[in-house]
Amino acid sequence: MSTEATKSGIHRIDAEERNKDLHERLFEFAEMVNKFLSTIPSSPEYCTIVTHLSQSAGSLSTYNNYDNSVSSKTDFEHNLGVSLRYLRESDCWLRIAKRHVKEINTAELEYLIKESGELKSILDTIIQKSQ
Repeated sequence: MSTEATKSGIHRIDAEERNKDLHERLFEFAEMVNKFLSTIPSSPEYCTIVTHLSQSAGSLSTYNNYDNSVSSKTDFEHNLGVSLRYLRESDCWLRIAKRHVKEINTAELEYLIKESGELKSILDTIIQKSQ
């Protein structure tokens, strides 16, 4: 695995790894978000951001693992749609963190927002092509 390690322990995904299995990429995104959350100071004003981002990213990886066991095209499209909603929610909370949390590594946050955008595009394309 050729990733670039960062100060916070988040591994950036290089171009070669971007082509790997979508399920694995979504799982790694959730892991990176979880590691990023540990860098946010634990103060009451950031509690909502941490809680919601943790839930949406965690749900994304958990829910997406069920995509392999779909029984119909409708189930497949529904599962992708739910995953896309969790990803959009995660993206929203990442952008909120960017505006409100001053004590964070902005390079890591920018990377997560970029990765979120790419994953949203992939899921959206799959959904559009499956219809």
